[in-house]
Amino acid sequence: MWSQSRELFAGYESGFLTTEDTEDYTEKTEASSVTSVVKNPPNKTSHLPSHPCLFPGNHYFMDMKRLKALIMVTFGFSRSEARAFIILLPLIFVVVFSEPVYRSLFMSRKPDDFNDSRKLDSLVATWTWDQPHDTTSVVRERTLFHFNPNTMSRSEMDLLGIPEKVAVRIERYRKRSGKFRIKSDLRKMYGIDSTLYARLEPFIDLPASMPKKEWPAKRSPSTSPVPAPAAKFDLNTADTAVLNRVYGIGPALANRIVAYRDRLGGFVQPEQLFEVWGLDSAVVERTLAISEIAPTFVPRTININTITENELANHPYMRRKSARLIVAYRFQHGNFAAIGDLEKINLIDSKTFNRIKPYLTLE
Repeated sequence: MWSQSRELFAGYESGFLTTEDTEDYTEKTEASSVTSVVKNPPNKTSHLPSHPCLFPGNHYFMDMKRLKALIMVTFGFSRSEARAFIILLPLIFVVVFSEPVYRSLFMSRKPDDFNDSRKLDSLVATWTWDQPHDTTSVVRERTLFHFNPNTMSRSEMDLLGIPEKVAVRIERYRKRSGKFRIKSDLRKMYGIDSTLYARLEPFIDLPASMPKKEWPAKRSPSTSPVPAPAAKFDLNTADTAVLNRVYGIGPALANRIVAYRDRLGGFVQPEQLFEVWGLDSAVVERTLAISEIAPTFVPRTININTITENELANHPYMRRKSARLIVAYRFQHGNFAAIGDLEKINLIDSKTFNRIKPYLTLE
């Protein structure tokens, strides 16, 4: 490869080769150059300085085209790669050597600590130090007297030895309608330590603790009076206002009783009141004691020959499955001739039949 470089630069010197000839020559010899370099690598320490084309003498200087051609032949670069290499090479040198240059120019000076320390020593020598007063040697005489934290003045606080900041907090607490009820309430003020409180505690004109409050004795449920209406009311005609008068029945329970009564078609037996969800047995007994069912009351009935499945299943005593069987039997066999046919054909059990019988009709 070095012999090819000599031939190329010899052609340049004689004038027989142009730039276009160099580029063609470079492309033809690129593969052979790379192969020869891999097989016979040049000596890295001496091939550039001893190259006869690079340094033929002290008066030989290459132009940019010759340098680019040399880079293309030496490294196997293309024209664009050789051009980029020429541009990046000086930038790499600048980046590599900028840090040592900066250190040598700007960071070589060391601070003169000796001169600075001498200046500081001279300044300290000229200062005059004020000796602090020995506060432990002077003890201010305090006059203790009985006081009420709710009424004592600022001057009294100062005589008692209460710090000024704590006195400000006490006055601010009293302006906000705060009140000291027992002696230990003063201890809760921020800034009063245990030593100061122990000295002031015997002179505080407040009780040590609050007297226990006497609560009235609780009455047993058996002896408590139960308000109740004087006259009995009809359980099937009473509205929520009447039911609210019963002790233990509120607005929610009163509405629940009325809603269940409407779904049922009216109460025919007093014991049906126990079926209302959420109603306590004691409340039911209390309600039955002041209510009644009129002997002439007739419940709202349903016609089993015309009623639909949904209407029949809406009754509290009828399940969806039983209602579907009754309607299907009626569709297949015709209308019922008697209410007792429901029990005979085993569509519902006897217990359910006896409960729902007062609410059934054939007309």
